[in-house]
Amino acid sequence: MAVNIAATLVELLDRFDLRSRTSNFIIDNTNKNGATLAKLTTKHAINTKQRYVLYMGYVINLVAQQLLFGSDVDAFEPKLVILVEQLEL
Repeated sequence: MAVNIAATLVELLDRFDLRSRTSNFIIDNTNKNGATLAKLTTKHAINTKQRYVLYMGYVINLVAQQLLFGSDVDAFEPKLVILVEQLEL
């Protein structure tokens, strides 16, 4: 899948003449995105180590969820429902 994403990305960058005007890649921490950047590095001579930025909103969201709910991921939805019900009153 990463090979397909990388190939499509390069095709779009080239088609719209964006490769020279692209300064950074902002992605979240998913394995697909990391694998895609690795393919861009090896197949298309794009130096992703210098042009890779984590999406800080995503990172902050993950940290906030961990602080609020710890390892109990299922606690999020019931607390959210209670909060929404309180706001509707």
